[in-house]
Amino acid sequence: MLYQFTRLADAFGEATPIAHRAISLDPRGAAGYISVGFTRQFQGDYEGMFVAARQAIAISPNSAGAHHALGRALLFSGRPQEALETIRKAIRLDPHNALRTLWLSHIAVAHYFLREYEAAVEAAREALRAYPDHPWALRWLAAALGQAGRLDEAHQALRRVIGLAPNSFDMFVSQRGPWVRPEDYEHMLEGLRKAGWEG
Repeated sequence: MLYQFTRLADAFGEATPIAHRAISLDPRGAAGYISVGFTRQFQGDYEGMFVAARQAIAISPNSAGAHHALGRALLFSGRPQEALETIRKAIRLDPHNALRTLWLSHIAVAHYFLREYEAAVEAAREALRAYPDHPWALRWLAAALGQAGRLDEAHQALRRVIGLAPNSFDMFVSQRGPWVRPEDYEHMLEGLRKAGWEG
């Protein structure tokens, strides 16, 4: 999904039954609920995201993944300040998690939604220090730099992400994903246009 080699509908069509199977095999394991929350996010089911994340936290209160799942639910349902606190908690619980780059990218998105563009730039750059070619971090870096008026840097980041992952960029930019609120989608496009995107 990161580089968009498969259609989202196909990927989550395969992932959803596997996540539910994990819960049926281990109903006291947080991982299955985290996975269900992830699939519900990409279907735009905010309430389902919250339910799954809270179930995971109830089972495993110190699970970094469960707290990140709740943070994603908060982030994409219009509560970015609360999302920041929750995702930062996930990072504190497991600072070396393999998904840390994604979590830092979500911190960048939260700052962006709060219109804290310089903070979004810093969070995206931190994510890119660990994974220099992460297309999600690069996309939000380009948008945040555009909003911050740092247009040369914004254009450079935009060219880089389109060159590295054109399919991923197109999927997330050419149409609004069901998990993204219309106003957040338009806000992202505004930053990318300032960065030089002409779509």
